[in-house]
Amino acid sequence: MIDDFMDILSKMVDVELVLQDFGIGVRYAYCAVKGKEVSVGLSYVLWEDLSMVGVAKKPSLRNIKKLAASTNMLDRVMCIAFANALSQYLIWVKGEVGCLIKEQNFIDFVAGKIKRGDKIVVIGNMIPLVEKLKKVAKKVYVFERNPILRAFGANSDCFEYRYLEECDVLIASGSILVNDMVDPIVRFTSGARARYIVGPTAQLHPDILTNFFDAVGSTRVIDVDKAIEVVKLGGGRKELEKVCRDYVAIKE
Repeated sequence: MIDDFMDILSKMVDVELVLQDFGIGVRYAYCAVKGKEVSVGLSYVLWEDLSMVGVAKKPSLRNIKKLAASTNMLDRVMCIAFANALSQYLIWVKGEVGCLIKEQNFIDFVAGKIKRGDKIVVIGNMIPLVEKLKKVAKKVYVFERNPILRAFGANSDCFEYRYLEECDVLIASGSILVNDMVDPIVRFTSGARARYIVGPTAQLHPDILTNFFDAVGSTRVIDVDKAIEVVKLGGGRKELEKVCRDYVAIKE
């Protein structure tokens, strides 16, 4: 499915964009593309899957689909960061987006859609979001690939399929774009009342994502130089908040 996403996105880009800068930090990777303005795309780095993968290839429109199909996790990280940069340029510089987009904290947005009796499955232990959900919903099941982050009450992601088919609401981290889990997760949650994809890595164009998710909650880089510096210095979501603005996109 990610290969198809990249194919769709590459056809949407009809401007001459230059890959100005790119890099992989400890927690996030970034790509900056330049046209009339500079736009930055982010991608979470799944470091637990990086053993023996070598180095990433430089992303381009020519090889974006190939990188999306790669089993080298660094290639996939750079692919999503690049695709997100292109998407952000289309949204905020070109204004080419059919979804309704508004600046809003996506944690508050998602929490506001939950009913008390909902069975919620969260893919990726996004701790601030999970803590808020547990105050609203009766059943919140959290699954996480990173064994260190499981220390905060999450289950191994190998068990998530036991719960996906029965959930009322799915909330998935944008990292599922990187680890190629969109297809099975969407398939297993066909009966869910709502599906959301959230986080900095979910910057991919919402006109693509809302074909599979009811809403997209992500973040727009406002201060390009400082955001890149944060990534280079090992910063994560908390540090990026200072140089970004959250938004929510819903299909009209």
